[in-house]
Amino acid sequence: MQIKICYDIIIHDNPNLVNVEIIKKDEITNHKENKKNNIVNSFIIVKLNENNLNDNNNNLNNNNNNNNNLNNSNNNIYNNEIISFLNKLIEIKIINNSSSNVNDEIIKIDEFLIEVGTEFREKKKMIDALKMYYLASRSNVNNSTALFYMGVVFYEEGISYSLALESYSKALLLNPNYPEVLCNIGVIRKNLGEIETSIEYYKRALQINPNYSLVKNNIAIAYNDLGTKVKLNGEIDLAKQFYKKSLHYNFKYEGTYYNLGVLFSERKQIEKSIMNYELAIHFNEVNNKNNNNNKNNNQYVEALNNLGVLYKDIDNIEQSIHYYQLALKSNPSFSQSLSNLAIIYTMQGKMKLAKKYVKLAIKESPTYADAYNNLGVVYRDIGKISHSIKSYEKCIQCSPTNSLNAQHNKLLALNYSTEFNYLQNFKIHEQWGQSFLNSLNLKYGINNNNNINNNNNNNNNNNNNNNYNNINNNGIIKKKDKLIIGYISGDFFIHSVSYFIEGILKFHKKEEFKIICYSNISKQDTTTERLKSYGHEWRHITGKPTMEVVQLIKDDQVDILVELSGHTCGNRMDVMALQPSPIQISYIGYPNTTGLKTIQYRITDSIVDPLDTKQQFTETLIRMPQCFLTYFPPISSSSSSSSSSSSSSSNDNILPQQQQQPLPPPPVLKNGYITFGSFNVMAKYSDRCLNCWKLILDRSPIGTRLLLKSKPFACEDTKKSFTKRLIKFGFNLNQVDLIGLFPHQKDHLQYYSKMLDISLDTFPYAGTTTTCESLWMGVPTVSLSTPNYHCNNVGKSILHTLNLSQLVAYNDDQYVEIALALSRDFDKLIFFRSNLRNLMINSPLCDNLNFTKDLESKYKQIFNFHHNNQKLHISDNNNNNNNNNNNNNNNNNNNNNNNNNNNNNNFL
Repeated sequence: MQIKICYDIIIHDNPNLVNVEIIKKDEITNHKENKKNNIVNSFIIVKLNENNLNDNNNNLNNNNNNNNNLNNSNNNIYNNEIISFLNKLIEIKIINNSSSNVNDEIIKIDEFLIEVGTEFREKKKMIDALKMYYLASRSNVNNSTALFYMGVVFYEEGISYSLALESYSKALLLNPNYPEVLCNIGVIRKNLGEIETSIEYYKRALQINPNYSLVKNNIAIAYNDLGTKVKLNGEIDLAKQFYKKSLHYNFKYEGTYYNLGVLFSERKQIEKSIMNYELAIHFNEVNNKNNNNNKNNNQYVEALNNLGVLYKDIDNIEQSIHYYQLALKSNPSFSQSLSNLAIIYTMQGKMKLAKKYVKLAIKESPTYADAYNNLGVVYRDIGKISHSIKSYEKCIQCSPTNSLNAQHNKLLALNYSTEFNYLQNFKIHEQWGQSFLNSLNLKYGINNNNNINNNNNNNNNNNNNNNYNNINNNGIIKKKDKLIIGYISGDFFIHSVSYFIEGILKFHKKEEFKIICYSNISKQDTTTERLKSYGHEWRHITGKPTMEVVQLIKDDQVDILVELSGHTCGNRMDVMALQPSPIQISYIGYPNTTGLKTIQYRITDSIVDPLDTKQQFTETLIRMPQCFLTYFPPISSSSSSSSSSSSSSSNDNILPQQQQQPLPPPPVLKNGYITFGSFNVMAKYSDRCLNCWKLILDRSPIGTRLLLKSKPFACEDTKKSFTKRLIKFGFNLNQVDLIGLFPHQKDHLQYYSKMLDISLDTFPYAGTTTTCESLWMGVPTVSLSTPNYHCNNVGKSILHTLNLSQLVAYNDDQYVEIALALSRDFDKLIFFRSNLRNLMINSPLCDNLNFTKDLESKYKQIFNFHHNNQKLHISDNNNNNNNNNNNNNNNNNNNNNNNNNNNNNNFL
């Protein structure tokens, strides 16, 4: 039987029978004859339920007061008379006028009305459908199907979740084993955020019908969402359990594989993350093919993009680019992949492409914060520091609460800038530190005020008269025979910091110190394995949430926590801000104050930070007796001076003599001309540097050359741009060579000795690792020192430690004169080439053993001070023979007025 869609119901009174004409709306015309014919074809004989003739049933309006759509008094189909009448109907007899041989068909009124309602619903006439379902439920109070469909309409039309749930609940009372009802209740409960409740309803539905595929899919989605919910609360293991249950019900659900990819990526479990992203992509393609959909959906594109990120992290750049391009093929305007491609091109020194793609990302998404951060990195690398800082600030503006990388990058960029003086630089760092602490206090509900040594607030007293609070999150400091020292860093791999921490890790006294390294690196290499081989405890904290790492350090009962990254990549300032250790120190990795008052100390020396420095720090300065650095020469440097084989050294960290080979002679002896050079990053090439380098070339023989090696020079357009800058300074471009980076460290090191006669240090931000590398490869370095700023004086500290103070200049003219004088003294160049490495080996700079002893002594003095809560006096053993001048590099701070005191807590 096929019931025609009805619009109007006309009642014809009769003592025993009631004729009801049901007229199909879309067949009504203005022509009376047509209307009459339609009525005849739709003629229905309705039999009254005589027992209910006198019933006074309530109107639907009384039950749905809140539904304005159902209370329209102008609707000529839905009035009290018809409702009262239809509530009394029990069955309908359909008379088939087309054939007299066909028997009349009797159906129940509720079934008839449900079918009419369903046809209305299929034609999107939801209000009419709802009326039919309601009348069906009134004509048969035991009809759960009518209640079910009422719930469907309430939900699909968004009329009311509560009315839908009320209808479903009534249906369940009539039929507790109604899987479709249970399924739909589960859907609504999930939409209301009641995920656990929704899962219980799905499970009940599956108990009735274990093969109900829709419910299996729904419960898979619910468990997936529940996994994400608990993951956001830090319950990682529980999240994995829920994701596993999700795949139990639907192993093809791409959303769960995607979220597992995210989880493992955040935990830096790269292989597992890659596998799950690839499964997400695979099942997304399969499911969309089966459903005849395209693949251009957000999660599919994000999975491709995230695979690109992971492959970048493991240095598979080719695969990384491949997945970024696939993401852009699916969605050409996907800003994340555009921006991430810019990162790859920045790494490769392809600065033109990097700038192009990051600007495309910004064009597609003007408020995409990360793109501005990446643009800042591009500008920094090509030396446009003011543009870089503005880009970081734009990132922070776009996302004030989720732009921590940009905040760190801005602080780092300030060290390259000549637009900010010492005091301004300090204030920006200090303001960041306080703001960061406040944000963590709000996030974790922690008040740090009772745990911070506010040793920087005594602006007018002697720096040693600070009253330290020896209570922190670990409680009172207890006297112990073996101190526990923690080193936390994102640089435990082949990185500049590793050259200056390796000797310390190698020579720490295990009898007196327990060393724990908290590694925040995304990839391990041979350097990592070598550092781990020194037998200390190793904790991988990469990707671990802040509070988890804080608790780990507390559980380890670390007495002194030393951070080695500052505001550079891979730092864990979030952990340091919550002060998991009673004593916290900043060392090596950053050329300035951290700005965090939860870090009480900073290790330095009296040359980079003299006693009368005007630079300010939130940390108290701990000065080492010699240079604050101890250099562990790179294992890959297989060359050494021929004279070194006859020398003796207290250091056993150098390659065995039989493995060392003589360094080549200075290139001038073969070339007939001097080659000056600098291998520092392009961002350090200040205008003052370029002006001095121009003067050096002008006053040198015509054939003299300047070789500059920096990553951005791998890009021809960057070369052209930098060449224009050189032209403005009047350089003869025929004397200048610009080259990019080498893929292998061995090639990089050998380039010093094969190509350079003299290294020219940058200023005001000097080199650190490049200076040590140059000297190690037999190439003397001329450095310029400027008072009162740490990063201006690192070169001076290194050269002073090697007794090479004659290579240190204190103004621009002196810098030029020292370089020119050295270029004319071939005998001195030959001497340096033959003896510099040996000089380093036998100097305090490479005496890792004795440096570590001095460092351990400082640790003990600091700990004893905190334990005894008494005035701290740490002696220098340094003769204080420094005064002015500072060289730059690893530590960069502000250059201002206010002599000594002012937040600048110095330990003698």
